Amino acid sequence: MLRGDSVTRDMLAELIRGAVDGAVTSQMARRAQEPPISSRVASALEKRLDGVAINNYRVTVVAQDFPDRGRESWEHKSGADLYIGIRVETPGAPFVVSKGLLVQAKKAKRIIKTSLRTSDSEEQENLLDQCGKMLARTDKGAFVWVYGAGGTHVVPASEVLKQQYVHPEYLQGRNVAEQFRDVLDCFSGDTGLVAPDIFENDFALAAFLEEIAVKRGVAIKLAPAKRRT
Repeated sequence: MLRGDSVTRDMLAELIRGAVDGAVTSQMARRAQEPPISSRVASALEKRLDGVAINNYRVTVVAQDFPDRGRESWEHKSGADLYIGIRVETPGAPFVVSKGLLVQAKKAKRIIKTSLRTSDSEEQENLLDQCGKMLARTDKGAFVWVYGAGGTHVVPASEVLKQQYVHPEYLQGRNVAEQFRDVLDCFSGDTGLVAPDIFENDFALAAFLEEIAVKRGVAIKLAPAKRRT
């Protein structure tokens, strides 16, 4: 995607991290739960990135967030509560590359492994089930985001399943900028987890979110800036 342009790659990755972590830290201070934090994350990505110029590129963002009413079963089907799509249109490239990610979000709990309460054990079992559902759809685009006071800790869903009863905040992970540098370098993300027009049309994004059973999503596009005439 941007493997040969590390400057633009890093700038975009840091913009995404700033939007995500800014929303997370402010909501964690308010003691918000995962769903409203994820909603704020989607909103922050749209507000802070849409229209931004990076070198000779321009960022555009489409976002959708369905109300909770009538949508409770979606997360049970998909295992994810946030979808992020990203597309890069590179001048001179023979084709456009688009990728999608599924995210299950959890708040940092600081659980001690040897003293898990019953409720904590049940929550971890639910997380393992959610990771399994995400991985059934995509092996390269499934992640757990742990929301903490200092930002977001990213762990592949496959690693969460592998480690079983270790809470993901204790697993080796990355920050959001590091994750998206990997995506933009084509090391992670799923090229099959996208649909036509979701990067230009909010109705198309809404239809795709319903298809994959995810209540909120963001589609980020990086394209050459149009020259003024």
